[in-house]
Amino acid sequence: MGCCRSFNWVLKIYYMKWFVVILFLLVYQFSYSQQLLINGNTYTNGTQRILIDLGGNGTGDISLTDVGHMTPDNSSRIGQDVNGRWWNNITNGEPSVTLLANAVDVNGGLVSGLNISLDKWPRGTFSTTDSSMNFSGWTTAAVGDYPVTATEDNLYFHSTAGVVTMTITIPAGKTASIKFWGSRVTTGTIRTLQVKKSTDGSYTQQYDALNNSTYTQSATLTGITGTAQINMQVQSGQTFAHLSVMDITLN
Repeated sequence: MGCCRSFNWVLKIYYMKWFVVILFLLVYQFSYSQQLLINGNTYTNGTQRILIDLGGNGTGDISLTDVGHMTPDNSSRIGQDVNGRWWNNITNGEPSVTLLANAVDVNGGLVSGLNISLDKWPRGTFSTTDSSMNFSGWTTAAVGDYPVTATEDNLYFHSTAGVVTMTITIPAGKTASIKFWGSRVTTGTIRTLQVKKSTDGSYTQQYDALNNSTYTQSATLTGITGTAQINMQVQSGQTFAHLSVMDITLN
């Protein structure tokens, strides 16, 4: 009898051990699958990063095909940089059209529901023929993890445009933080872009794009959800401002 009882306890311990192992594997698998829910890629705490190159027409630009052409999956991706990150492309500042749709994150996963448009030409009355793009940006070396192919061109703003409103739609259930960075290599005066959410009272975020090679010399807006309007303008008393990269983090 004692031998049987001992054997039964051994069996119980054996089965309990495997129960714990199986339970651990199930919990681990669930946790791992939760990380993969977004576009089939793994993100830390559900975070996605979207990089946008404004310009996209300069020599040596990251591109899978010709500049401005959509890739077969009809996304705005233009290719991978030297670090293997996928970028999106906005090739002009035309108003009242969707400039960015079906974006991809840095891992190449589609980001459904992220759209960008402008209400007017950022060029103002400075030109009536160009696409409000400039190709004299920073070309000396990468700025942080922004490759030269992203820093060499920019969307330019002229003071005659006044306030340019960007409408951006953030995917449902997500909150965005958007970093604005730009550079224009030239001599002359300061070129400051000011940005704010339309619901904010004043401009508290701005940066000077003149010969900018500093990763942190930028403007950042946080807490953006749903469909939001972002106001952008050349600082009063100046003539030009420039935007080369939009660096979006979704949580």
